[in-house]
Amino acid sequence: MGAWGYKPLESDEGLDVVDFLEDYIHSNLESNHLELSEVINAMKRDGFF
Repeated sequence: MGAWGYKPLESDEGLDVVDFLEDYIHSNLESNHLELSEVINAMKRDGFF
């Protein structure tokens, strides 16, 4: 993975998280809110942690 700066979105990992969140939100459109614990559990299942 690469980085071209020190800010969170200036690395491949930061952009991977943004991409994951976009996909997660689109797959859960029936809900009007997100539970942080659900997002974290989904990220654990997908190997982000």
